Order: sequence, then C-alpha cells, then structure tokens
Amino acid sequence: MHVLIAGAGLGGPALALSLARHGIRSTIYEIRPRPSNAGGSITLASSAIRVLDNPVGVYDTLRQVGYTYTRMGAHSDDGYKFGDVMVGETKEGGYPAIRILRTDLQKVLLDACDSQNGLVEIKWNAVVEEIRGSEQGVAVTFADGTSVQGMSGTAILPSLLYGCIG
Repeated sequence: MHVLIAGAGLGGPALALSLARHGIRSTIYEIRPRPSNAGGSITLASSAIRVLDNPVGVYDTLRQVGYTYTRMGAHSDDGYKFGDVMVGETKEGGYPAIRILRTDLQKVLLDACDSQNGLVEIKWNAVVEEIRGSEQGVAVTFADGTSVQGMSGTAILPSLLYGCIG
C-alpha cells in the first residue's frame, strides 16, 4: 500500500510516521519549496504528546528540544498569584506539556521521516492542480504536468489522499 499525503507541515509528517511504524509507505506532497520558517512557539498538551510518542514515535527527541513542564502559575496583572494550573499529567507514566518552537517541531518530524528507510518520501514544490477519485483509487495531477495514482484503500484507510493542511 502507498498513501499519498498533501502537506508537510505538522500533520502530514505525523501521519506518515504513524503509517511507517506499521510498514506502510507514503509520499508527502508539499506546495512550498522547503520547510516553513513561519510560526512562534506552541504548547503541546499531554494528550498531543501521547500521540507524538505512540503512534508517531518522536517523544524522546521532543523532550530534548522543547521545554517540559506539568504546571504553570496563574497571576493577575497586579502580581497576585491565584495558584497553579495543571497542564501535564503528574501520575507515573504520564506526559508533561512541552513548549517548543513550531519550526523545531517540524524539523523533528521531518528528520524522523528521513530516517524511515524509504518508507516516507517528501516531494517539495508540488502544487496540486487536480484530484480525481474513483472506486479504483485517486489520481493527483500537479502544476508541472506530472501525476500520481494510488490504488483504493482498505477499511482502515478508505481513501489514499489525505490532506494535512494547517
């Protein structure tokens, strides 16, 4: 099986890595010519970290790159401390929240894609012109005139073009 993915931001590489862990090959098609440098820092909640650990598999690297924490203080403008807000799981085996630059998160995901022994390929500067679907699968035509086809999926992956834009 070969899954076609539109978008190499955060969602596309995360999906590709999840598929690769199950031995499923994918190609990510990205409209930009290279990874984006847009965006500031973001906080990944413990529920997002759980997904980035399993099935995506990048948690250990994220812990090294980002700042981990389980609580933050809530203060008024005049400095009064209301208390702490729990933002991560504190029980054994729980996940903290991680503050990380969006560009660093994307780099972690793209580097992990590159290390998948050919299961994940990224095609940069791929501008989609047309998508045609049928019972046999999906056909995608790009602005440069090239096209790709995917065969029909399974009950788990019913369509073979996934859009991960955002």
